Amino acid sequence: MRLINLPLANGELKTPRKATFAALFAMIAAVRAVLVTALPLEVYAVLGDVQKVSMLYTAVAVIGLTGALLVPALVARFRRRWVFSLGSLSAVAAAGLFLNGGLPSLIGGLILQAFALTSMEVTLNLFLMDYVPRKELSRFEPLRVFVSAGVWTLAPWSGVFLRTEVAVGAPYVAMATLAVVTLGFFWGAVLAKDVFVSNSPMSLIG
Repeated sequence: MRLINLPLANGELKTPRKATFAALFAMIAAVRAVLVTALPLEVYAVLGDVQKVSMLYTAVAVIGLTGALLVPALVARFRRRWVFSLGSLSAVAAAGLFLNGGLPSLIGGLILQAFALTSMEVTLNLFLMDYVPRKELSRFEPLRVFVSAGVWTLAPWSGVFLRTEVAVGAPYVAMATLAVVTLGFFWGAVLAKDVFVSNSPMSLIG
């Protein structure tokens, strides 16, 4: 028998603050954005051809789309918080592959990065739909857009700055650090019972 998600039926649940969601969305955006300008430079340095870079990113996008379709199956099999955690750890692993260098490591890192970002964003959006009433989404979206815009303003520049002024691998270290911070913040909210907590066997929200 299929378990039913009843996030509001359990007295142990506490509605998370919208600021918690906004912070998590901003952190995920930072994990993505810090490499959005630096990584293509690395891929181009390895491939040496713009067309090959474009073809590689297209292939990774297709694989990433396939991975996105697998996320609901993972959520159905495991609790959402574990899928979110897997995504964060996948981002760390992707950063390690980027640091390793070489075409095979770059391809593997790009695939892991695509899965990491998709799994974190999909699961967080599922939590958002559970905990933020539809009538309040119109007030939450400007907050999410505002914090994400700030991240997308600074993080891409930071990635190039780290690569050119600090070290070639510095953006990847930054990405891994941001992923760990995101995971720590997420589990801090979980353990504080601020978000995503349920011990009920009738709930799949966590």
